[in-house]
Amino acid sequence: MSVMRATLAVIAGFGLLAACESATNLDVSYADGGAGSDTGVDGGNPTAPPEFAGCPCDTTLGEGCCLTSKGTPFCTTSIELCREQSAIWLECAHPSAGPDSDCCWHGGVGGRGSFTTYRGECDGGVRACSGNEQCPNGDCHVKGCGDVQIGACGQDPVCP
Repeated sequence: MSVMRATLAVIAGFGLLAACESATNLDVSYADGGAGSDTGVDGGNPTAPPEFAGCPCDTTLGEGCCLTSKGTPFCTTSIELCREQSAIWLECAHPSAGPDSDCCWHGGVGGRGSFTTYRGECDGGVRACSGNEQCPNGDCHVKGCGDVQIGACGQDPVCP
């Protein structure tokens, strides 16, 4: 009987090893977040590309890009942390196809302490953009702040 138990234990061990091996060799692919993509956050679509090529945050998890005047931009879920850094917090860069489709500037059009968020509409605020086709007036002003591009319809955005 002890030989049979040992044989079963060895067979079970090989089965477990094979299961672990197949689980560790998963093929994972991510959506391309290249420049010019206008998909943005699409109603919680987990494959939505990053908004900012220079700061690839996962906006589906509530992350935004904290764009500081010095140093490398970083991803955070805390707008307050970003404000403490005298930075811009960017949830979005342009309109999306989701239900809250307008990406709007608040607290100014760029500059320290300002931020962008998705809204149903901008309610008198300035729409963020990355191309002229995203602006009602066809006039998107884009500015490079380090490795991150920010834009606003009809106004020049200000880097932090």
